[in-house]
Amino acid sequence: MDPDRILCNLPVDIARQVIETAVVMDRKSALAFVLVSKTLREWIDPLLYNTVVLDSYRKGQLFVSAMFRRNDPDFFGRNVKTLSINHDVHRAHIEYILPICRGVISLAFWNRNRILKPYASILSPRRLSITNLTRSQVAILPGSLTHLNIFFTEDLSLADFPPTWPEVFEQCPNLTHLSFDYAPDDYFSCTLFRWGLDLFIEPILFAAPPTLRAVIVEVVGLSRDFSGMLDFVENVHIEDPRFVFVCPRTFYKNVKGLLCYEKNHDPTVDWGYLPEDADDLWGVVDAHLKKPVAPLAVSQAD
Repeated sequence: MDPDRILCNLPVDIARQVIETAVVMDRKSALAFVLVSKTLREWIDPLLYNTVVLDSYRKGQLFVSAMFRRNDPDFFGRNVKTLSINHDVHRAHIEYILPICRGVISLAFWNRNRILKPYASILSPRRLSITNLTRSQVAILPGSLTHLNIFFTEDLSLADFPPTWPEVFEQCPNLTHLSFDYAPDDYFSCTLFRWGLDLFIEPILFAAPPTLRAVIVEVVGLSRDFSGMLDFVENVHIEDPRFVFVCPRTFYKNVKGLLCYEKNHDPTVDWGYLPEDADDLWGVVDAHLKKPVAPLAVSQAD
């Protein structure tokens, strides 16, 4: 694709739409386009920074350097809408980034939760994913949230978890979706299974306001061939239609509230660069719950 020829032979609004579509479909092409002209750079830069995924110390350092070079905090405040920060990003970089990217709508913060606390009052994301939320950390949740994901990267400590759910819903009055991702070392070490899913979920559903549309539990990282999962899901007795258990198998039948994936779902994708033909887990669950019949096992491809 020759950007100069596009600009010369097409109306500007159509040329811009073509270039922006190309950038969304292939981010690498954007790096070539920004070198062509100042006009193209003005079109493309906001798209390049719409989604920022910082999954290493180096990427956090490079992003901070880019912010310094541009010397325009308002640009990042306006354009960074999806921001993902993992545990490898340095605290000093986080403390520089968060106050500037205050327009973020979707935030995945897989770092130490206490770092987020000072910025809870200035950020207004609608979607938030955090790790290992405990009772003492409910105050860090922004009141603007509609979607909350809690990603457990270590086994639960029942001394600290769960939070007081009425307090969570009071803190987040607009919440419509609540999800939990677990990544246990193995089936038997996961407190979720030892404790019992019914005992874990029912207090949430009891405290939930009518505006909460879905409570989702997903176990990631277990083998697709792990036979113990079938025994577990068939003994779950949660009648609330808002409950969905996401499972990486396709042959379970007649298990209420079960949503099966044909392959393991990578929850990090929901908070980063999502392929054009893909839907995030929220969208998959919403489509599942809209089915007129009682939820049964389905395939992601359906």
